[in-house]
Amino acid sequence: MSIYFKKRKIYRSELIEDFGKLDGRTAKELMDFLYGDYDNESDYVVVSRWYPVPKQTRLQRLNLLWVFPLYLLTVPYQWVFIGSVGVNQDSKIGKLLQKLIGGF
Repeated sequence: MSIYFKKRKIYRSELIEDFGKLDGRTAKELMDFLYGDYDNESDYVVVSRWYPVPKQTRLQRLNLLWVFPLYLLTVPYQWVFIGSVGVNQDSKIGKLLQKLIGGF
């Protein structure tokens, strides 16, 4: 979950079109294009299958009133200690947030 920047999801057909712009490039340049280099993250998230997010229930929308402000309080600590802001959806906290506020 990222507040400031949402990465663009790219599908296979769009990815193949973008690869056409990289004629004659090396494998390293191709990997940097897809995943970013050490200093910069890529602008893309490669999606093989995209599943629709289920609609939020009333309880999940109500939980947003206290979960989101609590999350905003943790942003400075995440920035100082981790160097970035966000929650991985596969972590325990990410799964808990997903149950509380629905898909993000």
